[in-house]
Amino acid sequence: METKGGEIAVNACKKLIDDGYDVKLTIVGIKNLDNKIVNLNFVDYMGFLDKEDEEQYQKYLNAWRQADILLLPTRAECAGIVFNEASAFGVPSLSVDTGGVADYVRNDINGYRMPISANSEDFALKMEEWIRESKLNDLSKGAKAMYRARNSWSAWGNSFNRLLEDNNLLK
Repeated sequence: METKGGEIAVNACKKLIDDGYDVKLTIVGIKNLDNKIVNLNFVDYMGFLDKEDEEQYQKYLNAWRQADILLLPTRAECAGIVFNEASAFGVPSLSVDTGGVADYVRNDINGYRMPISANSEDFALKMEEWIRESKLNDLSKGAKAMYRARNSWSAWGNSFNRLLEDNNLLK
């Protein structure tokens, strides 16, 4: 939870609640989460879900369908497939400009990358800005468009075929 910025996410949600927002933080993918976080009244802890198990996979899909924002203030990330999954569901991502995040999260298109120095208040303020300025719908549309154009299997296949054609490897 530490390398994923869990404490920052929890504290950002606490600030949103203190500022009058109705917030639910759904946590998926962590096998053992500290009870002091599990027991917070705004946390929905789903644990690790096995996508190979149909029932757990449906829970995972439902979590995405209910999500408004992917909040992942990661401290280290190479290429988080979770950002691609968020875009596929039209869920804007709020993360940190580290590692390969920029390949999946484009500022003001499908989310925003905060500087590594950003704290929980900075994350809360960015989410408040999105809500106050009614940006979530546009970011959601941008996420879906980015997924279709760049990150879907179809887009990947088309890019790969173009690469082969450009290098005269396809006959």
